[in-house]
Amino acid sequence: MERSKLKIPADKQTVTASAVGQFTMHGVTRPVRFRYRALRTGSDYHVQGLTQVDIRDFNVKVPCYLGVCVHPTVKVKFELREMQ
Repeated sequence: MERSKLKIPADKQTVTASAVGQFTMHGVTRPVRFRYRALRTGSDYHVQGLTQVDIRDFNVKVPCYLGVCVHPTVKVKFELREMQ
């Protein structure tokens, strides 16, 4: 994702938005929409995000054991810090 497409908060402010980025799992890359919250403190940024993906879209076989299978949709949470 291009950084210029993200909403950047002013100093000591928080912004909540959504964007589309590339997500790679199991060697497969696909566009994924995610929600994020970014806090800026001076030149530092603290970002938290959340999305959901279906593992079958990434050629991952749904794990099963004794007839019990996990749900193919999983939540992906991430936290980033850019400190300068």
